[in-house]
Amino acid sequence: MIMKDKVIEYYENTRQYYGTYHNHKEISAWAALALYIVFASLINGITLPIKLKIESASILTVFVLAVAILVYRYISTQIKMKDMAAAHAATAFLFLSEILSDDKNNNELIEYLKIEESDDTSVQSSHVLPRKFLKKSKVLNIRGRGFQDTTRSMIYSILFLVTLLVIFVKWYHVLG
Repeated sequence: MIMKDKVIEYYENTRQYYGTYHNHKEISAWAALALYIVFASLINGITLPIKLKIESASILTVFVLAVAILVYRYISTQIKMKDMAAAHAATAFLFLSEILSDDKNNNELIEYLKIEESDDTSVQSSHVLPRKFLKKSKVLNIRGRGFQDTTRSMIYSILFLVTLLVIFVKWYHVLG
């Protein structure tokens, strides 16, 4: 059964690739937050000029908000890609268990590898992955999102709180 071995190898490689990719995306999201916290610490260390305190604090507030928005967008992209990679890894694992537990003929195995032209431009790899795989992955990305949503909420909450804190501290020194 050479075909079965090739399909198994394909999904083992796919599972491994997307498992690693998932971890990389999560690390990237947390690293962006850590760098933002360092940025906020540096902003808090800036002493505003005495004559233009209100103007300086206003400019600094706009700058902090702009950086926070950029960091938010970066983190949201990383988390979205992490979620997609987790669904892809889970799909590959599920397909491996299906293929290993059932005796499938070559026509059934070909369905696990059949790639059709995709017009999806939001995800870079969607045009090279099997249709059956993408369909199942989409379903798995919707189910069981508890930990994924918790991670997202934690990162966004920390980002929001650090942003408010740095702005509050600067304005406290100006108005206090």
